[in-house]
Amino acid sequence: MRKADALLAALILPVSTLAAGAHAATADAAFVGHYYLSGVMETGSELLLRPDGTFAWYISYGAVDQSAEGTWLRDGDAVVLTASQPDRSAPLFALAGVDAWDADAESRLLGRQHDDATAAWEERCGSAAEAVTAVVAPLVDDAPATAPVEASPPMADPTPAPTRLPGCAPSDAPAEPADATTLPPDRWQGGIGIAVFAEQNGERMGVSRVTATLTYADGAVAKAATRRGWAFLPRKAGSRAIRLDLSAGFAEGRAASLPLPPTEQGVIRIALDARQVIPPAFTTLRLRIDGKALLPEAFGRGRYTRPSE
Repeated sequence: MRKADALLAALILPVSTLAAGAHAATADAAFVGHYYLSGVMETGSELLLRPDGTFAWYISYGAVDQSAEGTWLRDGDAVVLTASQPDRSAPLFALAGVDAWDADAESRLLGRQHDDATAAWEERCGSAAEAVTAVVAPLVDDAPATAPVEASPPMADPTPAPTRLPGCAPSDAPAEPADATTLPPDRWQGGIGIAVFAEQNGERMGVSRVTATLTYADGAVAKAATRRGWAFLPRKAGSRAIRLDLSAGFAEGRAASLPLPPTEQGVIRIALDARQVIPPAFTTLRLRIDGKALLPEAFGRGRYTRPSE
């Protein structure tokens, strides 16, 4: 063999060997399907192995829900799941739309105002309602042993009625809010609602602890933090909101500034990419093949099976 041919063979051989190794572990059509976990108490889990070599996985135990998506392949006596890592170059916050103010938004606003008023009332009155003034009886010298015994007058209850601050009677607690669905729209308070939500495991969830800062066309600024996915900011007569800045302590360095269509009143809906702040439950998960069942090695017990098997 000429030196040039030998050199060419030396260059080709590693590539061919690598290609053969890469195809040694591939998605096996025999394991495609929808699996359910059994044998683990109070735990629900599903695994979908697709023909194209991708998977979707979900588990729920107690109050914890986790999920992962990625690729799968068969590697010898196991099926190996490799979770996709989030693309952190994509925006964390995205403007999903601006909707008209409606009865649902009004109900949420009234409910938030009631919650805030109740919390303030309880903070002011809660301890006062339970306050008890302690009464200490004066010390008395023992009477002489030879003194005649006389019947003692009945003692008054040393515990007086609790002292209650003005406005702290139970009847003074904030009244339940009106039902917005029964109010005509011209009686709604209105405003600008910020609704931040994330999609996870096929469900839409409100995201709390997101700071929303609105900038109006006249330069005024208003700020609020979301609770249960919602924040409420005032509308300004004669001026419209034109920019929304968003930040969150759970996503340091990922603040966003979003231009808005001029908005006097309505609900600004924001989508948060949960995959960027909730890491996958695993990087790789190895499932040992046991006949047609898949046994998760990391769990120590349990088996994934398809309903027909």
